[in-house]
Amino acid sequence: MSAPSFRYEVSEDGEEIACMASFVPTFEEKISEESTEISTETPESKKILQGEDLHFIFVVDRSGSMDGIRMELTREALNLFVQSLPIGCTFSIISFGT
Repeated sequence: MSAPSFRYEVSEDGEEIACMASFVPTFEEKISEESTEISTETPESKKILQGEDLHFIFVVDRSGSMDGIRMELTREALNLFVQSLPIGCTFSIISFGT
């Protein structure tokens, strides 16, 4: 995988949605300031969920390739994500590797 991705699935009754966002760090300084529009699709109108209705799962790679600055950046990003979660939601952190 060389680009960020976003996927979602809706339950058969349409009441539950599961989303997955995958980020791919480059660890290289960007030269261009151009941005690319991923999609012009307008999302469907859904009821606004309360934080108690949401559960976030973070999957973290702890393998040898993540040593040093990569793991430090991962920790910082995870900390930012967790602090940005809606009040009342739950979250899990699943890690794999050495």
